[in-house]
Amino acid sequence: MQIELPNYHLQDIVRAIAIQMNVPSRNDCMEETLDLPEAYGSGKICGFTFGNSLSLMIFYGELKEELELTFSSGVPPLQFHFMIEGEMQHSLNDGTIRYQLLPLQGSITANIQLASEHFFLPAHQPLLFTKLLVDRAEYLVKIDCLVDEMPETLMQLFSDVEATQSFIYQSNYSIATAEIIKRIVQDKNEGLVRSTFIEGKALELLARQIKQFNDDLLSPGNQVVLREYDVRKIEAAREILMKNLKEPPTIEELARMAGINRQKLKSGFKRLFGTTINAYVRSERLDMASLLLLSGKSVLETSRAVGYTNQSHFAQRFREKFGMLPKDYLKSVQKKING
Repeated sequence: MQIELPNYHLQDIVRAIAIQMNVPSRNDCMEETLDLPEAYGSGKICGFTFGNSLSLMIFYGELKEELELTFSSGVPPLQFHFMIEGEMQHSLNDGTIRYQLLPLQGSITANIQLASEHFFLPAHQPLLFTKLLVDRAEYLVKIDCLVDEMPETLMQLFSDVEATQSFIYQSNYSIATAEIIKRIVQDKNEGLVRSTFIEGKALELLARQIKQFNDDLLSPGNQVVLREYDVRKIEAAREILMKNLKEPPTIEELARMAGINRQKLKSGFKRLFGTTINAYVRSERLDMASLLLLSGKSVLETSRAVGYTNQSHFAQRFREKFGMLPKDYLKSVQKKING
């Protein structure tokens, strides 16, 4: 199904889709919402137009046939796309630029004025997609004093109010960005409360993406934003640690094994698991030690089994976690067992 859209105003977009599908949309303050009719699938399309040159679209559901959204008129805004579930194809500049967004990927794009632009949403797969639009002419007035502080690429992009140049930037988005999108999708407020909340999140989303773009200009070893693919690597690092508690790799070795730089592994691990890598290993070792002691192992056997060559050091660490020495721990457990 192909829908020719009249402009880039997101509330108008939702209304146009509703008309094409022969169902009504509904308005609630700054939000226009369409419940997909059963003949076309299930889910919702929500469009927000705020008074600060920003607008936001949320699509979630599943289509029964491919939906193609086509733009061919008006001055294209700067667009930020986020694919949470499913995939989408996007072509711009009359089809000379085409790319695909996969789950957990995002893009920043700019189309040339009067050039056609197409979004292809596939059928028969769950989709969760967010689009943030920035009217550059209006927005530039508000950030005029900050433009000179932007990297040259962004400065040119925001300053191109006549849409004379096409642009595309694609990457995995950050954890912080993913959390903002989840909050937007999960919000159950109504009316002005909902619109105000979503507007704040849209501004936060824009700030995060600009920060990520700046971060990507740095060399990989200096990047500080933690992205979804970094999370997978950090979780892989944790699995490596769990399999090698007795003789865990050094942080440098672990970073190399997981395919992530050392600093991002350290900071990201603490952010995900609430503790440092060394403290995590120590805690897991001691938990294993308590089980070994309960299974009948001696204190010496247990300390060696979990990687402690110094029994006194092991006893000290054990007391820090459980509040007593290993031998006293055994006595207390046996006392409980014997009633």
